[in-house]
Amino acid sequence: MNKPSRHLQRSEESGEGMAHAAVEETSSDAWDAPPQTLRSTQGDIVIGQVVQADIAKFTAGWPLLQTPPLGSLLKVEDGGTIFAVVCDARTESIDGRPPVARLSGEADLESYLEKHPHLRHLLQTKCDAVVVGHRDGAQVRHYLPPSPAPLFAPVRICSPEETARFSQELDFLKLLLASPTHSDEMTAACLRRAAAAHTDGRAFLVRAGKELARLLGAEPQRLTSVLRRVRP
Repeated sequence: MNKPSRHLQRSEESGEGMAHAAVEETSSDAWDAPPQTLRSTQGDIVIGQVVQADIAKFTAGWPLLQTPPLGSLLKVEDGGTIFAVVCDARTESIDGRPPVARLSGEADLESYLEKHPHLRHLLQTKCDAVVVGHRDGAQVRHYLPPSPAPLFAPVRICSPEETARFSQELDFLKLLLASPTHSDEMTAACLRRAAAAHTDGRAFLVRAGKELARLLGAEPQRLTSVLRRVRP
């Protein structure tokens, strides 16, 4: 099969025409290699608690631990289930004062914490997540829930199987693209992780690229930028 031409006809240089051309070009060049398989290492392990929430996002916090990767699908289960995608993460002091760097020869964080165990009680990790859906009875809805995630509810990383089921429908992409925080990077990271969870990751990415083209038809440069970041 011949690869699509990189040359855009002038008649396509508006909105959706340019967007679809970008999808075809990127799908040919970037998606030929199969995505890496996403391994389930955290499953239903609680990674933190909700410490701040509104309808569209929440912040999860926990003692000093490794942060969930950008684009990870999270779930909060407390009566109902709310799904969200990680858009930011940080480690900071509990009392608000910035930590002071002290070079003492340790090669990694664990070694440093073993030498200074009190720091585990002075630092905390937080991540912000954009709400992308909820479970309504047996149905998963890819739009905002009727109420925020409950405070102090446990937060878990979704398994690859849950990620694949949730991302069968792509309506949640609109919520990711509208986020004020790292929207393009988060969207691309989310799609990479979702593709790794699907049996046919390339087919999923092609379908996702076409949906991105529909949503970003009026922003061809942004579309091309996101598609390039989806590269497995």
